[in-house]
Amino acid sequence: MSQLPAFVQVIVLLAVIITSFNIIIFVHELGHFLAARWRGLQVDRFQIWFGKPIWKKDVNGVQYGLGWLPFGGFVALPQMAPMEAIEGGEKHEKPLPPISALDKIIVAFAGPLFSMLLALAAALIVWQVGKPKDFMPATEVGYVAEKSPAEKAGLKPGDVITRINGEPVNGFAGSLESIQERIILSRGEKIVFTVERPGVEEPIELTSGFETEDSKWYQRRALREVGIAPAGPAFIGEVMPKSPAAKAGLKPGDQIVSVDGKELRSRHEFSRYLEENDWKAVTIGVRDPEGKVREVQLTPERPLQPKGRDPMIGVGWNVEKDVDVRIVKPGPLTQVV
Repeated sequence: MSQLPAFVQVIVLLAVIITSFNIIIFVHELGHFLAARWRGLQVDRFQIWFGKPIWKKDVNGVQYGLGWLPFGGFVALPQMAPMEAIEGGEKHEKPLPPISALDKIIVAFAGPLFSMLLALAAALIVWQVGKPKDFMPATEVGYVAEKSPAEKAGLKPGDVITRINGEPVNGFAGSLESIQERIILSRGEKIVFTVERPGVEEPIELTSGFETEDSKWYQRRALREVGIAPAGPAFIGEVMPKSPAAKAGLKPGDQIVSVDGKELRSRHEFSRYLEENDWKAVTIGVRDPEGKVREVQLTPERPLQPKGRDPMIGVGWNVEKDVDVRIVKPGPLTQVV
C-alpha cells in the first residue's frame, strides 16, 4: 500500500474505516434484534445506515432497510421507550403489552455482548492466521547521536547489542524482545547494554534520557531515548529535480555505500558526516541496482530550516529496505494489552 499515491492511500484508509465501523454497528444491532425476537418483543424496523431508506423490504412484520447515510444503524423496538428514543423507534398507534424488566435487560445487554463476541472472533482469527508487522532485524548500531546518553556512555557505530539489562534482543524494533521495546519498558534511569566488539563482549551502563518535547503535567510521560539508530543500507527512494543529488547523477534505487572512503553503516551516519564536514564537497561511493559501484562528487546545500536539520542533498530515503515484513500471531490477551 505504501507504493500507492498518497490520495489513493487516504481513500483506501477511509474505506477501511467506514467498512469496519459499519460491521461493528451491524453486529451490535443484530444482537439487539435477535434478543428482541427471542424474548417476543415487537420489532418494527431493522435498518443499517441512517436516513430515508434507499432499499426496504417487509418480512414477517419487520421492515428491513438500508439508509442513504453510510453510518450507524438501529432497531426500532416500540416496547422499549428509552431505546426507541435513541435508536429511531416510531410511536405505535395501538398500545402494546408491557414487557418485563428481565426482557429489557436481556435486549439491552445483547448489543454489547455481540460487540464483545465480534472482538473475540477477530482476535482469534488474528491469533490463528496472523497479521503483517514491520520488523527491523538489525542489532548493530549504525548511528550514535551527538551528546546523547549513548555517546556519553561509550556506545559506538559498529557495536552489536546482544542484551539489554540481561535480556536478549532479537532486532532493533518490531517485537517485545527488540532493542527499542527493551529500552522503553526498562525500569529506572540506568540501562545496561551488553555489546559485542571485535573479540570481546562487554557491558555498557548508561543513564537514559527522554524525548525533548515539553509536556504538560496531565500528558503521558515521554518515551525513553538513548540516541542510537540501527545499521542499515542507505537506499535512495526519490531524487528531487535540480538538487545536488540530481546534479551528481544519483537515481532512485542507488545505494550510498561510502563517503570520502569511509564505509557507511546508516543514512543517519551519512547525514551527520555531511554536517560535520561543514557542507563541503564529498566523494561518495554509489552502488546501482545492477551492483556496479562508482564514485561521484556531491556538494550538499546548507538547509534553510533551523539549525540541526539534515544537510540538503535532495533525496528521499527508501526506509523500507531497513524493514522486514513478518507474520506475527499475537494471542488475544496480548492484543488487548
